[in-house]
Amino acid sequence: MKYCYECDNEKDFHFVGIDRTYNVKGKGYSLAVQASFCDYCGQEIFDPDIDSAYQQQAFDLYREEHHLLKPSDFKAIREKYGLAIDRFSELIGLGKKTMWRYENGFIPDKAQNTLIRLMDNPENFRIVYEEGKGMLRPDEIARIEQALAEFKTHGVTECVIVQESAEWTPEPDNIISFEELALRTEWKKEARREYAAVL
Repeated sequence: MKYCYECDNEKDFHFVGIDRTYNVKGKGYSLAVQASFCDYCGQEIFDPDIDSAYQQQAFDLYREEHHLLKPSDFKAIREKYGLAIDRFSELIGLGKKTMWRYENGFIPDKAQNTLIRLMDNPENFRIVYEEGKGMLRPDEIARIEQALAEFKTHGVTECVIVQESAEWTPEPDNIISFEELALRTEWKKEARREYAAVL
């Protein structure tokens, strides 16, 4: 049962498939959704949890269309260096709450998205780290140094993300599979990323 505002009471309900448009930064995305309708009065019962899930789907479509990182991407990039959300944000020159917003589903600003994407390359991160490590605690410095050493051992400093793709093409020869790097990251095994050698 769900609370029906029209009936002002808990009522049985059923799902009906409908098309609904969700707006993201001025653009509408039409999704096929399962909406709840009251068995007694026939009115739609708004469910914030279900609606939020569909809104996130619209966000994902927007991210894909504009080549933006997903919340899990932001988290993986930050955690590979062992920093808390606020500390990572401060180190790369963003507001303390910026990474929290992005890791929790907010649509990133294009410039900040690009900055954080660049931090996925340890050599780029090393430049920022060397300039700002005076603000870090000894334990944070130790974690970063260890992470950078491990990534360098695996040769990740020789490559950089250029594009995420759903279909994997093993050619040309300078494109390699992310999972072949065998690194400690948040990426799922079945996920693949295209990498290109840094010139």
